[in-house]
Amino acid sequence: MVSGSFAEHILLLDARNVSAIVSQYQGNATVTWTGVTGPDYGTNLTGVYVGSANISTLLRTFLFETYHSAVHPVQSFRVVNVTQTIAAVTDNSMEVNSRFEFAGNSSIWGNYQGTVMAQDLYSFSAAQGIWLISREVWKFTSFNIQFPAG
Repeated sequence: MVSGSFAEHILLLDARNVSAIVSQYQGNATVTWTGVTGPDYGTNLTGVYVGSANISTLLRTFLFETYHSAVHPVQSFRVVNVTQTIAAVTDNSMEVNSRFEFAGNSSIWGNYQGTVMAQDLYSFSAAQGIWLISREVWKFTSFNIQFPAG
């Protein structure tokens, strides 16, 4: 079950479906971003984000380039080369360690690509009958940009 939930998480990230991604987290989940997170958006994205609203803001900023109150559209974004391992932590929690690459094109960065090492802690919600992410850590190990000419 967790393998399927994680696969859906990656597909939704690839599709940039922020509302559906956020629905996969517990309401009080924690997301931590460390390492190289790309150019400064006016606010560095490295940090700890707690709760659905903060996680939604983080993902919208990253996936849609909200930059100094103006939106500069991402023309393309894709997630590739995903690997994962899953291990039981307790009867009601599973840990997914993964590595994935992302690439795309935007009006600010031009062509870009990066690599993330991630760790997701899934907890079973008996009330909803599904596995939800309670904690997620993304460690960016690379973020390369080829700025557009001109």
